[in-house]
Amino acid sequence: MAVTILDAWSGQTAGSPNAASLTISSGSDRVLVLSYFAEVGTHALTSITVGTVAPTGSLVETSPDVSNQKIWTWYWDEAAIASMTGSTVALSKTGSASKHDYDYAVYQDVTGGAEFGTSVSSSSATSITVSTTSTSTSDDMIAVFANRSSANRDITAWDNLTEEWIFRTDYCIGIADGVGGDDDVLLTGDVTAGDIFVQLIHLKSAAAGNPTMIRMMTEEYLDD
Repeated sequence: MAVTILDAWSGQTAGSPNAASLTISSGSDRVLVLSYFAEVGTHALTSITVGTVAPTGSLVETSPDVSNQKIWTWYWDEAAIASMTGSTVALSKTGSASKHDYDYAVYQDVTGGAEFGTSVSSSSATSITVSTTSTSTSDDMIAVFANRSSANRDITAWDNLTEEWIFRTDYCIGIADGVGGDDDVLLTGDVTAGDIFVQLIHLKSAAAGNPTMIRMMTEEYLDD
């Protein structure tokens, strides 16, 4: 059975997800993914729960080249979701950020597990390719998250993925997802080089023939 979106990405919501009540519909082998973007701030994560349950996996990162550029992404698998009491986010952090936004989605027909890539940097490029480490199939889904430090910069194409939304006020952030089968995702920026920070999640179907896992990979570049 192919991975599908149960509760779709709804669009950028300003501020921290703390105290937000998330919609988590009934389904099978669900995975909740929550991504929090920030820039120009000093904040650092202390803890996060949804429905009093800690995430199954997390990727809390600051760009190695742009010290205020952050993407924090967490996921909760079916066992974690089933253990939740309600669906309210409790996020504790230190410091503050002048630009911060979040969004979340729930996928179904996925089982648990995670594999994280390592952030890398590159220069002199106006596009970047993020690749999976395990082969994806058309029953899988892949999602990517991008953060650019200027609203004058853009993501003009997401390869074979579908743009869910892009927000360009003060900075540029966006999310795209789509079916697997292409293990290299090319993100194309505008013609002016600029920094970009990207995370990738590979969601595998329960019927893919391999142990199912979520793969989160980050890749970052800074153009001169």
